[in-house]
Amino acid sequence: MGSNRTRSDEGSVLMWVIGCATVALLVVAALTQIVATTHQRRLLQYETDAAALMAANTVDVSRFRLSGNLVDIELARAEARTAVNLRLSEAALPIRIEELVFTSKGVMLRTSQAISSNLMWGLRPSQRVFAETSVALTQLP
Repeated sequence: MGSNRTRSDEGSVLMWVIGCATVALLVVAALTQIVATTHQRRLLQYETDAAALMAANTVDVSRFRLSGNLVDIELARAEARTAVNLRLSEAALPIRIEELVFTSKGVMLRTSQAISSNLMWGLRPSQRVFAETSVALTQLP
């Protein structure tokens, strides 16, 4: 006497729903991390640009306007550094100045910031991102 056993599908739908929900949750978490990192990089670039413009505003162009030579542009370096430090200290997250270079033709500023997130799941708790900008001093009088 042979018995016909039929396979039961009870519980398989629940496992599919749990599996799909887990994959969807992982995708949402990864996208959230990407958006947050991109936003923090944009904010860092914005702060770097604003600080470089503040440094460039400390230019003494009185001799340049008379002569027209870029060599006559004088930067008040101490005032420019103070302006950059003041601007970057007002940022929401701490920003480190990596490089601040003054030349007769412009100001170059390179900054960095540590980006940390709870969504990294312990792989890399923080990552350092960099932003660089330069302001040219080539306007004619």
